[in-house]
Amino acid sequence: MVGIIELLVYLVTEMLIYLLAYSVVFEMEVDKSIKKWIFTLSIIFAIHIAIYYVYSPLDARGASSLSMLFLVGMLIKGQRRKKFLLYPIIIIGVASLVVGVSFAVGIILNIPEYSIVESSRLTILCQIVPIILMFILLIYRKIKKYEKIQLQMDFRQYLIFYVCIIATYVIMSALQMISEFGMSEKYVNHYGLATSLVCVVMVLLIVWQSILLKRELQYKKQNEMYNLYMKMQEDRVKEAIEHDEKLRRFRHDLKNHFTALNGYASEGDLNSIKKYLFDMTDDVKIYEYKDYTGNKALDAIIRQSLEQAKELNIEMKIVSTSIVTNRVAIFDLCTIVSNLLKNAIEACEKISCIDNRKIDVSVCSYESKIVVLIKNTFDGVVDIKNGKLVTTKEDNVNHGLGLGNVERTVKKYDGSIEFECKEGLFEVEIIL
Repeated sequence: MVGIIELLVYLVTEMLIYLLAYSVVFEMEVDKSIKKWIFTLSIIFAIHIAIYYVYSPLDARGASSLSMLFLVGMLIKGQRRKKFLLYPIIIIGVASLVVGVSFAVGIILNIPEYSIVESSRLTILCQIVPIILMFILLIYRKIKKYEKIQLQMDFRQYLIFYVCIIATYVIMSALQMISEFGMSEKYVNHYGLATSLVCVVMVLLIVWQSILLKRELQYKKQNEMYNLYMKMQEDRVKEAIEHDEKLRRFRHDLKNHFTALNGYASEGDLNSIKKYLFDMTDDVKIYEYKDYTGNKALDAIIRQSLEQAKELNIEMKIVSTSIVTNRVAIFDLCTIVSNLLKNAIEACEKISCIDNRKIDVSVCSYESKIVVLIKNTFDGVVDIKNGKLVTTKEDNVNHGLGLGNVERTVKKYDGSIEFECKEGLFEVEIIL
């Protein structure tokens, strides 16, 4: 009975090592379904207990490298091809670490490494050390809130990985054979520990190189998307300014238009009046013209947003003062206001009750600082984590660009951005 308990404890530690390795090293998620866990553990335990009674305890432990494939298939989330391709790397990487610990234990207890392998209790002890190390690393990363970056590997990366793990396996096997049949135990344990550490470092370096490759590709893609977005943002500002200029010219020409209409009226030419008015309204829509901040580009963005809000039956109120932009580039300010208004309009558009669609906008200067405060009603859930707004849109990569650009721009000027959500009202305040 003691042997079975030791076998089950050994299997539990083996499972923990593999699951932690997938999670910590390769950033792959573990399934949390209780039914899957019960089913998987039952199958693995049953297989090893059968091997234990039919063959031997050592064979039951040795079969774990094959039975853990079932564990990976059932409990590790992600692409099936990828997680099984990584499995040999997990086995050898973990084995290098465990063998290194076993050689260290051999040095401490002054016994050969092979005697540790034959002892289930000492083997379990050697497996507990890597588990503790990976748990510490996992907790450290959660405390530091490191961004998860999964490995990006092509055929060459996998080839390098497999060559390294095969070489590692050959070296460790040779040392374990020497420990059992050859040289002085003292020297073998020291050589084995040093070699195991080198193998572990080699595997970790290759993993790190793959992480760097993934980051490089990720940053490259983000940079391309950012440049594309900034070009679109610049085009939007230009279009808004051009639109605003057209309105200015139209307003300037109103006197001439009225003169022409008066001429048709004096002649009683009603058809010409109708045609003239049709051409005027078709050429350009007449909006209420108002200066909000005294800056042509920023006022054009505000007026354009007002126009869009009006079309969507959204009540938008503007409170503003003249803005001095000596310290803040006007393009950056337009980027902030444009994106926040766009998000506010999109949130209000989703509200089914038209009477509840409201946006309050405040853009003011205060003691050489610029304060942007936007409040809007919303219908749904707003996710704020660690003081940051998390997008609820399905395409969070592309849709997150607007808010990301706002945050980067605020950071550029050492400004502050705060989000608040209460009673169906979302509020964002930016101070530059």
